[in-house]
Amino acid sequence: MKVYQVEGIRHHAVVFAETPDEAVTQAVEKNLVGDWEMPQDTEVPLPKDYRIIYDPQHESL
Repeated sequence: MKVYQVEGIRHHAVVFAETPDEAVTQAVEKNLVGDWEMPQDTEVPLPKDYRIIYDPQHESL
């Protein structure tokens, strides 16, 4: 699991995903960024010694 910033023309979102394509797809499907905005993804590096623990039961809608 990685952190991606998905940037569009007007909107920006931070998404947890495995791949850049998955990050853009999630941002568009959740209406965080419009598909008309030509979304671009950028991986956000975690600080040294940090890790992500993913628990789908605590995922917000």
